[in-house]
Amino acid sequence: MGSFPSMIMFSCGFSYNEIIAVLKKQKAKEWLTGISDDRELITKAKYLALHREIVSTRTERPTKQLYYLIFTEEFLFTDYSYCILAHEVLHLVQFALKPILNISEEVECFAYTHTFVMHKCLKILRKHKN
Repeated sequence: MGSFPSMIMFSCGFSYNEIIAVLKKQKAKEWLTGISDDRELITKAKYLALHREIVSTRTERPTKQLYYLIFTEEFLFTDYSYCILAHEVLHLVQFALKPILNISEEVECFAYTHTFVMHKCLKILRKHKN
């Protein structure tokens, strides 16, 4: 996520079951654990940003921060699609930066991180459109 060590799982055009199948195939155990209880939420939503923590059963402390951008519909490259992506990226950046900095005061850092995530998402979407 730009200058910050966070990683994002970005999914576009996949249902909950399809996401789970891909994550299992890739043996992405932590990413699977993060959304395993979100079947209903992801199935009902067309677009969402999620923040999940993996908590150690031994220490009961968070060991991993996971960030998800999930669009269950195809990205249409319309003005409205771009607005929805920007909306969800805004939520994701809020989730990620709030514990690190004062997002009301560090507006430039917040804006750069938002731009970084938007750029990465659009690059991925355009690559898969072709």
